[in-house]
Amino acid sequence: MKYESKNLMVSLTLDSPTLAAAYDATSDAQFANGLRLLAALELQPGQTVLDIGCGTGRLTRHAAALLGGRGRLTGLDPLPARVALAREKNTFANVEYRVAAGDELDFLPADSVDVVYLNAVFHWIEKQAETLAQIRRVLKPGGRLGLATGAHELNRRNPLQTVTASVLQSPPFNLPPERLASTPHRVTTTQLIELLLAAGLTVSEARVHLADRVFPDPTAVLAHSEASSFGNYLKAVPDGLKGEARARLQAALARRQTPRGIALPHHTIFALAEKTADGECNDRHTPLQFL
Repeated sequence: MKYESKNLMVSLTLDSPTLAAAYDATSDAQFANGLRLLAALELQPGQTVLDIGCGTGRLTRHAAALLGGRGRLTGLDPLPARVALAREKNTFANVEYRVAAGDELDFLPADSVDVVYLNAVFHWIEKQAETLAQIRRVLKPGGRLGLATGAHELNRRNPLQTVTASVLQSPPFNLPPERLASTPHRVTTTQLIELLLAAGLTVSEARVHLADRVFPDPTAVLAHSEASSFGNYLKAVPDGLKGEARARLQAALARRQTPRGIALPHHTIFALAEKTADGECNDRHTPLQFL
């Protein structure tokens, strides 16, 4: 499977219909970022659009509505339970879903897609350079790519990661830091821009947005962490210790509880790029904004 990483122990086999449904119901923060991304891409009726890492199709359904029943929209995801839910909820005749990874675009001819977007998925993709090369191949000249992913340089010490590390690096778990990376392919803003340029794409914009994610209680935090990581959040914890790990994480998170909930702010990179003609300069000035 294309997103597997043997060294960092990311698995696609831990997902389930229950986790998929939980993510569809609780992914408000990711959905909000997706709405920002689609607004920047300015989808137009009649366009051919590709949603890589579509998950349960929540954002895909919004994109389909923007297309107004015209054009074509394809959603890809390597998790069968999420694609099954996306298909179940689909009401658009011009939308299809496939179980596939981002570098598996051979079903699309070159120069055939107007817009590609990846929302809250790039940090799961092991073959990032190959995926971007495939995206450039299928984009039409002038076609656009939109990407939203966590800003690794600003999220290294976010509250959830700090709590997780403090609990799981302590006895009886004693997990080394490298075993805690449930999203091992995270990139900094600079690394993302470099990857886009190396793929032959022209970067037109890169900005970082800070979202103040607030959860009602520790149970909601852990449920979302498990659902958004398709079961990988506590994968490194031995089965016999998972119950204790959840209890200790809940206790640590409860110490951050306030009257408004548990705040877990998160920085997201929004990047826009386009496919220019072969040989055309692709290193134009990229505005950086921190919002």
